Amino acid sequence: MLRKALAFFVLIFTYPKGQAELWETDCILFGKHSYKSQAEIVSDRLVLVVNFYETKSCTIPTIKGIYRGKLSYIKTQENIHFIEHIPSSTQYMLQKKDVVDQWNDPNSKDGCGKKEWKLNDPSEVSGKFCRPFWIPQKDSKVLDLISIEANQMKFGRSPAIVGDPAFDEWPENLSQVQWHLAK
Repeated sequence: MLRKALAFFVLIFTYPKGQAELWETDCILFGKHSYKSQAEIVSDRLVLVVNFYETKSCTIPTIKGIYRGKLSYIKTQENIHFIEHIPSSTQYMLQKKDVVDQWNDPNSKDGCGKKEWKLNDPSEVSGKFCRPFWIPQKDSKVLDLISIEANQMKFGRSPAIVGDPAFDEWPENLSQVQWHLAK
């Protein structure tokens, strides 16, 4: 356990500047759609990119989410690392015209409360409800869990929450979403 805690500490705090750990998920079903994610950890920084797709097979991109934040290590307990994210930016970029039209429709509940979306134009969504996700406020504290074993990683949550936005509470469990080192 101590070795894994030290490995996590080295990964987060002393990873050489300019070098990164790049983690990714496989294609994951999300209702009638799908998504794939990449997480890049450089020193104490996290960049998370989530690509949503129109199909169940991760084809036809619709929305790209880009989260940037700072990581802090809190403690380790039974192979689970308690961490803190401090978001610096969360942006969505719409990649398909009919999604832009839907999000700009005044009768639609989509759009994160904004109705002036443009194709391939990133827009800040920090602190917004982007159905079905709550996005944390910029510079707020997001408590999370992370487990790294061999070439597999799991978060307690991604930097967005479906449901109640309790970012200041530790997740009860690790997510079922598995990340692996990118090749």
